[in-house]
Amino acid sequence: MNGGMMSPPPKREPREPRVHDGFAIASLVLGLFPVIPVAGSVLAIVFGTISRKTAKREGRESSALAAWGIFLGIGSIVITVIVVAIVAGLFKVAPDPMQQFINCQNANIANGTYYPC
Repeated sequence: MNGGMMSPPPKREPREPRVHDGFAIASLVLGLFPVIPVAGSVLAIVFGTISRKTAKREGRESSALAAWGIFLGIGSIVITVIVVAIVAGLFKVAPDPMQQFINCQNANIANGTYYPC
């Protein structure tokens, strides 16, 4: 301290604004709103990856939009797989009772035993 007076804070150099290229924007949009769930999500991941690699090659900071597009694309695929698994489980076909009876009778004949079916 200089006699009770504080020195001004050091001045920062202005940062360059982030560049959001078209691939980053497309990645985010497809991640948020996949037109066709799996295809849109895969495209979001691909476009986000292209955007990040382009930024690295050009020596600039990658866009957060690309990262979010990749994240949302992966999340959308995971959710789609879970929903398909649940729906497939709901419509599982129950075994035919008559076919179960016939299988039981055939097993009794093959084994030479008799268990009530």
